[in-house]
Amino acid sequence: MEYIALLLLHYLSDFLLQSRIVAENKSINKSFLIVHCSIIFLALSIFTLNPLFGIINAVIHGFIDKNIWSYYRKNAKSKRYWKDNSFYSTLGLDQLLHVSVLFITWDILK
Repeated sequence: MEYIALLLLHYLSDFLLQSRIVAENKSINKSFLIVHCSIIFLALSIFTLNPLFGIINAVIHGFIDKNIWSYYRKNAKSKRYWKDNSFYSTLGLDQLLHVSVLFITWDILK
């Protein structure tokens, strides 16, 4: 049950509470990345009542997003992500890394 709650928190903070502007700019503008990571931190800290869990995940989340999406931008074959097959594999890897970190840090810190 805990893992389902973590997945829902991740979905909330990484998709529902992230605007398109933040998603498109977090890999090129530090301010947008900070906003995104702050949302991750607040959602995880408030709902788990564990600020250490929130800060660790927010920092690692930001590191993953900055690097994976910077790499994608440099290597994308199309500016229209829906026409670029590498977008979906990048998104899948991004989400796999985020969820793995969530579960591992939860198991360590709970």
